[in-house]
Order: sequence, then structure tokens, then C-alpha cells
Amino acid sequence: MGDIKDFRLDNEVVFKGFWALNPEDLLDSNFKVSKKAISGNLELKKGRMTLDLNGNFQVHIFNNKNKDAVINRIYGFLYNGLYVVLERCINIGRYSCSNGYVVEEYLISSLYTLNVNPKIVIPKDEDSVMVNRVNFSIDYLDQWYDIDRPEITLEREEAKIIEVHSNKFYDENEFSILNDTFFISFKRKLLSGYKETIGPYVTYEPYISISTKNYQQYDIETFKGIANWIFKLINFLTHTYGKYLTFEYYNEDEINNRHIEVKDNGDHVYYNANYIGRLVFPQINIKEFELDYYSIKLSTIRENCGNLIVRWFENRDKLEYIIDLYLQNLASNLALETELINQIIILETYYDNFLAGKTEEIDDKNKMLAEVKQKIKNYIDNLATIPSVREDIIKRLDKESNKNITLREKITVLLQNLPSELIDGLICVDLSWKNDNIFIEKYAERLKDTRNFYTHGANEKRHKQRFRSFEEVMSANRVLEYIIFYYILKALSVSDDGWILNLPYFKRIIR
Repeated sequence: MGDIKDFRLDNEVVFKGFWALNPEDLLDSNFKVSKKAISGNLELKKGRMTLDLNGNFQVHIFNNKNKDAVINRIYGFLYNGLYVVLERCINIGRYSCSNGYVVEEYLISSLYTLNVNPKIVIPKDEDSVMVNRVNFSIDYLDQWYDIDRPEITLEREEAKIIEVHSNKFYDENEFSILNDTFFISFKRKLLSGYKETIGPYVTYEPYISISTKNYQQYDIETFKGIANWIFKLINFLTHTYGKYLTFEYYNEDEINNRHIEVKDNGDHVYYNANYIGRLVFPQINIKEFELDYYSIKLSTIRENCGNLIVRWFENRDKLEYIIDLYLQNLASNLALETELINQIIILETYYDNFLAGKTEEIDDKNKMLAEVKQKIKNYIDNLATIPSVREDIIKRLDKESNKNITLREKITVLLQNLPSELIDGLICVDLSWKNDNIFIEKYAERLKDTRNFYTHGANEKRHKQRFRSFEEVMSANRVLEYIIFYYILKALSVSDDGWILNLPYFKRIIR
């Protein structure tokens, strides 16, 4: 039997096997390769997956116009004994060889590897594989797992290798989400040994596990959605944009759940899952980021990571668009102006989702507006003007004002509600925050004009308060990075701001 671990999202490998459009045509009743199956190679390379057939499925022979039609599933049996299910396969090439022999090439959207016959696992319709646990790893997870790193020593007199580690946190952590339907755990598998060239060594494989209550089964797409949202949380905390390395799935029950039973006579009985496999899919190949001193690692949130994860999922509808824009600014080589516009949109969305209807500042402004209107009315009453004109002016003043809060007002509220320590710290980024008592309102006006200039047409005669120079745009970007990071963490907090402002990310400017 082949090793499922060969199917990594970052691997480059070719698998030989046999292929068919349904499981019945892949293997016969004796589990031997059927005569209807076609040989071919599955290649994984730099996020691209292709299938080169030594023949064709004859689905396009009589309809060349339908050359690019999609085949929903292709089933495979590899030379190494593993099964593969290819999904959403696009025909990208038909080639005629000698004597009219036609071969085909397909581009694969995603694939499942399996250690059992797909007849047992894959429904005949287009439903997904049903599982109850998923383990996944990402490229910088070993850096993020900065708790209780294992050590190893060699006692030469006794020629004994001693492994020193504590795995208690990784054995016991389990965080309930979505009304106790799913559970998330941070896990690691320890590997130790001895090599002549390097001596004793210890390594570990870090991964994150998502499981269900009472072995309830869900389709893989459901697990993938949860995994992506957890992935985005870690990307946000670390200011990185990582990649998946593996995405492994399991179907288990009370007995077959990969545990080991020790009998009274000392024998060990191994209970494997009913079936296991890996999901492989293309992903954007982005430059790998190294975590730095200011990244929020697992040790930073160790005591309250349960509450953090729960609130992350509770606020998913409010946060998802915000986080997507936030990570887009991290991952892409965007123009500075585009990054600034994204950040202004984030501020507006944050206000709409978290603060709308909860700010006293707007009520105070309406009271001030009413007082000013009354003063204008009193002034007009004393003017020697035509009564009809005077009445028309008063009528327009009394006309119900637009109740919608403006973008400038939203930004002003967010800036005014920042903790004083953070506002004081922003002076090191932009000195103009220091001496102007009404600077916040002016700054909000400039952000509003900048957003409107780039989104409603670049009119030089309008939006005159916008940020213009490279230095101004760069400074505004840096200021908003701190503000947005603070507010997103605040939405996830269950206590005061103390722990947020004590993070290295903020302390470097506050101090």
C-alpha cells in the first residue's frame, strides 16, 4: 500500500495508475483492474494537477465543439495501491497519434486520496466524501507552536537517549465551536531518534485537528470552511499569509478511531479509522513569510485561546469581509493608495457591523445641530426680508435631516474611541496627531476625501483634503494598520484592553 503522505500540496510527483469514469469500470468483481480502465499518469507540480491518459474516455469524440466540457469525477487506482478520485476535470488537450489513436489530458480542480475502494466511500451522485475528523497543517505552524519545545540528550556512559518534553497542552486542549457541534485542537506528533551524522534528534509534526461531536459525519466542504476560518485567524494574528501543506480526513466511530488497546496479556490491538485520505487542491503560491518578534504566537494566547476562537466563529459574519481585505493587503503587492482605500473600507465596515446604533457621539452631534438650527431661525426672524422667503428657509431647516451617518462621522467615532495610550503612540508615526485639538475630525475628513477621490472618480477640483504625497499615504497606511488591528482584537476580547495594548505589536509604539 502506498503512503498517503506523498500527497502534499507542496510536493512535485508523478503517480502512475488506471482511470475510469465510474468505480465499476475501474475494478472488476475480483478487485482486479478492469479492461475498461485506461492507464495514465497523475502529476502534481507547483499547485497544478494534470492527468495524462494513454487513451481517451470517448466522451468528446463525436462533439469537438464540447472539447472543454467538465467531467465531474474520474476514479483512479494507483500502482502503489491507493485510490484517487479526481473532481471537476477539464479537458485541456486531445491529440491524435498513429492509426487514429487519441489520447487526452485533463486539468484537475481537486482530488481525494483514499485507502479503500471508492465504491465504499464515494456516493454515486456528486455529493462530497463524508468524514468526521480533519487534520491539516500549514507552512509556518512549527514557528507558531512556540510552547514546550521538546529537547533531547544522549547519556554516553549508558548509551541512552533521553527525550525531555511536555506535551500536556497539546494532549488536552480542545475548543468547542458552533454550538458544540465541532471541536478544534492544536496537536503535534513527536518524532525522535539517533543518526550517526547528527547524533540524537527530536522533531515534531504540528497540525490542527477539527472533529465532530459523537462522530457525526459532515461533507469535507464543511470542514474546509472551518479550517479556512481558523487559518485566517492565525494569519491575522501573525501578520502572515501562509499555505496549506496537508489536509487529511478520517471516517471514524467508537471502535475504529485509531486508538491502541493493550490486552491483559500485553498484546497491542490497533484500531484504525474506517477510512482515511487526503484532499489536495491548488493554492496560490505566495512567498513564505517568517514569523517575527511582533507576531502573536500560540504562547501569547495560550490562556485565553478558547475564548478567542469561540468569538472568532461567533463574529464570522461580521468579520469575514474585513479579514479578507486585511489579508489581501498583507499578501498582495498593491499600490499604497489601494492599500489605504482597503483600510478605509475596513473601518467603515467595522463601524457598520459592530458600532452602528451604539455611539453616543452621534446623538451629541444631533443635539448640537438642533441648537444651531434654532439660532439660525431666530436670526432669520429678525431679518427684514420677504415673508415667503423667510418661511421657505425655515421650512427647509425643519425638513427631516438625513439620518444616515456619513463616512467621515463613522471614522471620527472610531478614532475618538481609541484608548489614549494608542493615540499617544501614533504620534511617533505621524507627528501631526500631537498638537491639534480637533485633529481627529480633520484626519477623518482627509480619509473620507481620499476614499471618495479614488472610488468616485479622480476629480482634481473635488476632495481637496485627500492625502496626496507618498509620505502622507504611507503614514496614513501605517496609522490605520495599528487602529484596525486594535479594533479587530477588541471584537474578539472578553475583557478590557490591557492584554491588547501589552502585545509587542503595540508596545513598540506606546513606549
